[in-house]
Amino acid sequence: MLLQILKDMLPLDAKLPKDTYEAKKIIKDLGLGYEKIDACINDCMLFWKEIANDEECKVSSYFQWETNENDKKNSGNDKENNGKAKTTKVVYVSQNSFFNEMACRGSHKRRNNKTSRDSLAWKTFDNHYVDFSSDPRNRSSFMLSLLIPGPSSPLNDIDVYLQPLIEELKELWDDGISTYDVSSNENFKMHAALMWTINDFPAYGDLSGWGTKGEYACPPCNFNTRSQWLKYGGKYCYMGHRRFLEEDHSFRKDRKFFDGTEEMEKAPVIPSGIDIMVQTEGINCIFGKKKTKVQKKKRKRKEDVDQEPKGWKKRSIFFELPYWENHMLWHNLDVMHIEKNVTDNVLGTVLELPRKTKDNLKARLDLKDMGIRHTLHL
Repeated sequence: MLLQILKDMLPLDAKLPKDTYEAKKIIKDLGLGYEKIDACINDCMLFWKEIANDEECKVSSYFQWETNENDKKNSGNDKENNGKAKTTKVVYVSQNSFFNEMACRGSHKRRNNKTSRDSLAWKTFDNHYVDFSSDPRNRSSFMLSLLIPGPSSPLNDIDVYLQPLIEELKELWDDGISTYDVSSNENFKMHAALMWTINDFPAYGDLSGWGTKGEYACPPCNFNTRSQWLKYGGKYCYMGHRRFLEEDHSFRKDRKFFDGTEEMEKAPVIPSGIDIMVQTEGINCIFGKKKTKVQKKKRKRKEDVDQEPKGWKKRSIFFELPYWENHMLWHNLDVMHIEKNVTDNVLGTVLELPRKTKDNLKARLDLKDMGIRHTLHL
């Protein structure tokens, strides 16, 4: 993969590198390196830009630098500590300066065949930003922008680490970046926009700011999520799926095979970017978490689950992008993981696999408590 990228970027008469070491050296010379930015151990903030040399987090008061065990007797909260001090957390941000000399190969003409750009979300964006979409050189691509190493995810604090990326995306949208066009033998200003993210459901909540647990766990349904607390299962289940069927669909009036009710209401309207801006107005989210070795016990009681954030936890940092609120689609779910989980649950239940089946004592008791599926009561 690395060699193929270089082959596409180097002149046709250039020699390919003979090994990985030489390939990495060429990539570094092309500006494809990375920048290391120090972060608070509690995910509160980045030691970045004008506060890059600060030694203490402004939120949690933890020091940026920690010392080795043998140096604890020294003051050791700075970089001097005999060269043995180390940063508590680091994020790696890619350096995309290679765009300055990048060769844009390929036709300027629109392709006639059907592509992802023909989707409704793409068309909505193209119609809203005609100047951007009219130049096919503002193309689509995937790129590793940043890497956050560590044993655990920053979760809701992901916005702290996205700051360098958002700043670069703003620059690419407003000012663009000088890029060389091989076909016309001239430089042009290439602009870029972030169309959406692709993630699993927990990451959906971290990126969007909407709590994907508890009573209102469905982001598109928003505050119209239909949920029901299972007394014995100790969790929420989610109803209201028949609202999305055609108005005259037979399932809407079918009580026996569902939850004992008819469902004739209309499907909820998915909130727009402007709706989200209004709903998140005034939300003050303080990022960071306390450093603790004590793991919290898994919540099971309804009183504890109700303590989870309901609805918005924050306004996503993506809304700082000037075009984000006008998107029709912000986040895509990773279908692979969804298919696996659904398949595992179906097969585990049908084959009665130990610890995999969903047909258990608690489920039978909940069916009785709900007054449905009488043949399955204990």
